[in-house]
Amino acid sequence: MTFEERHYSIIIAQEIEKQLIHLGLYDKLVTITCDGAYNMRPMFTYFSRRNIKYIQCVAHKFHLVICNSLNLWTIPKKKRNTTSMEETTEVSTDPEDDENESQATLNQMIRT
Repeated sequence: MTFEERHYSIIIAQEIEKQLIHLGLYDKLVTITCDGAYNMRPMFTYFSRRNIKYIQCVAHKFHLVICNSLNLWTIPKKKRNTTSMEETTEVSTDPEDDENESQATLNQMIRT
């Protein structure tokens, strides 16, 4: 499932509900396990059924802890200082950066 628009909770909830109904699973659903992204928790308020439980994925939490402790999301971003022409490096430690960028950084770390 892909989204053309931003990943707002209501859009995610509508699409998940639509797909689960199509598969005949929506009425049988008790819980949904997902990551702890900001837009996932409020998603549960938009389902037509209110008794669906949210469970945060423990494996995803472990992954975040390990990646943060190993600094796997440290992505150097080069900027040019216009006054002195010195090259500076900005480091991003946002765990929600694009997975491709973090994978590229991981590949660079493995090569060195």
